[in-house]
Amino acid sequence: MLTIFAIPKSFEGDIAISQENAIKSWLLLLPKPQIILFGDEIGIKEISDKFGIQHVKDVRKNEFGTPLLNWVFDKAKDLAENNILAYVNSDIILTQDFIDAVSRIKESKFVSFLASGQREDLDLNKLVDFSKEGCIDNLKKKGIKHGMSGMDYFIFPRNFSVNLPDFAVGISGWDSWLVYQTKRLKIPFIDATLLITAIHQNHLPRHQKKLSYEQEKKENFKLAGGQINMMSLREADWILTKDGIKRPGFPRIIFCKLSLFYPWRMIFLFKRKIDSFMGRST
Repeated sequence: MLTIFAIPKSFEGDIAISQENAIKSWLLLLPKPQIILFGDEIGIKEISDKFGIQHVKDVRKNEFGTPLLNWVFDKAKDLAENNILAYVNSDIILTQDFIDAVSRIKESKFVSFLASGQREDLDLNKLVDFSKEGCIDNLKKKGIKHGMSGMDYFIFPRNFSVNLPDFAVGISGWDSWLVYQTKRLKIPFIDATLLITAIHQNHLPRHQKKLSYEQEKKENFKLAGGQINMMSLREADWILTKDGIKRPGFPRIIFCKLSLFYPWRMIFLFKRKIDSFMGRST
């Protein structure tokens, strides 16, 4: 039914715990998804062997040794045993509602689509015993919803094609551009927040320790055509609800309808710069 693929970081320190929790949660989904882990970072092979997960060690990288997103997406499509794929950040705990949401999206009969949603931020620094009664419900209750720019998963069919540039994985810009490009090509963009609980385990961003981060971020933004070509869940064309997929209501419908209008994008570019300066989440 579903192929999940991810590009884990090194399994070291707190991120090792977060990533193992995430992968264990994916393995509990029913029907069981195909899972593909990409990369040669420390511990990826070992965790793949431990859980019997498909592993692609050799990936195309940029000059700084960072995997390239377009290569991984193309390879995932080649290896996928299912028509629906999901790119998921490797520290995101998923629950059964993820599979349920995918089923509802498939019922929409869209020829192609892109779906994402807000995440729940949670302080969690220990391995989770998912067999414990009420474990998932407790995790859901403790999470704090992140802003609409925090998109940690993308669901799409095999035929989804937006001509991804050579974006560096784990560096800002590519996810927001992906939304813009999807809408520019008139492919339905779906906000699945209401039906999907995606739990992000808080930790120090690994890229803060990477000396090349600012340079790679600058390159990602250049490939995107600048921040004016970046959007978020606010611009979603459709909302996934328990009653099916619906158009957004007021005032979100305004964001949807005007999202590709250049003056409107300039206004939101200015707002993003202010939010960034003030340290506010968007």
